[in-house]
Amino acid sequence: MDGLLKRGDIQMSADGDSRVLPYEHDPEADASYIYLSPGSGPIVRQVAMENAPGRFDLILDLTEDGKVVGIEIIGSSAFFVDARTPGRPATTGD
Repeated sequence: MDGLLKRGDIQMSADGDSRVLPYEHDPEADASYIYLSPGSGPIVRQVAMENAPGRFDLILDLTEDGKVVGIEIIGSSAFFVDARTPGRPATTGD
């Protein structure tokens, strides 16, 4: 399955701060993972945030001190379409 994974970078902006973050995308599973803070320690908790059917769901990976170190996006094709709507630009390395 690793041969299907696409890797790249995504430009994310929040509160005037812009960062380029690495991500992986599995088109077969329609799932992506954005690395917010690689190497920050082991993931000890996950928080699921479900959306309406046909939209995307998020799973936040947290360290012991509550730091979000990664975001898994289930149904990521819907996420990236939503992210490209006016006022919420997104770019990927595809």
